[in-house]
Amino acid sequence: MIGRLAMVAFWGGVLATMPVLALAEGEAAGRPQVVKGVEAGAVGRVHPGNGAYCTGVLVAPNIVVTAAHCLVDRRTKRWVRPESVHFLGGYSRGEYEYHARVSRYEVSRMYKPTDPLRTVNFDWAMLILSEPETGSQPVQMATRKASSAVASVTGYAYRRKYALSTSAPCAVQLVVGLFEGGCKAVGGMSGAPLVDVDTGELIGIQVAGFKRDGREMMIAVPASKFSARLAEIESGAAKPVSETQP
Repeated sequence: MIGRLAMVAFWGGVLATMPVLALAEGEAAGRPQVVKGVEAGAVGRVHPGNGAYCTGVLVAPNIVVTAAHCLVDRRTKRWVRPESVHFLGGYSRGEYEYHARVSRYEVSRMYKPTDPLRTVNFDWAMLILSEPETGSQPVQMATRKASSAVASVTGYAYRRKYALSTSAPCAVQLVVGLFEGGCKAVGGMSGAPLVDVDTGELIGIQVAGFKRDGREMMIAVPASKFSARLAEIESGAAKPVSETQP
């Protein structure tokens, strides 16, 4: 199915702009939330050292999830070195709540930088931060595997790259191992958290967009693709797969 879609990876350019929504309705007093379950400091910009950027989301004090293709040098199609990757948490208008360096990162062995469309189902990466972030609450992972949901995406769109943008809620459905939905696909949003608006849980990360019957659609890798590996790393039971490559 993926081969038949006119997919556009987010490095390719901007497809649309997104409105910024108000703070989450009914949020508790204290740190503001951009959507239910997501503090502004939990979302940030991933800078891989190649002049581009993506969005990333804090899922543990020392782990950020983003899209794997964000860590590929566009010219050489090789993985960038971990020490060149930086995460700016809570980035807004040239300032950020914290700056984290990356000690290593992990990607799926099934993802191929030279064939990103055919391996888009595995387009995820986990950045292991050199120091844990204690000032921001990580986004909670979904506790159950859902086949559909109403969700929104929050990240740094190229046309509004200095502040967070959040899509209006849209219906998403699991199709051939990926979430598809009508949330607009926007350049710079690769790696942006796809959050269930009812539970406030992370159900996936946005990785690409395509058009169907003239309508812009987004594609997201489900959190279930990387949740098991995340649990292993958090528990200390996991051995690093590789510092830079699957």
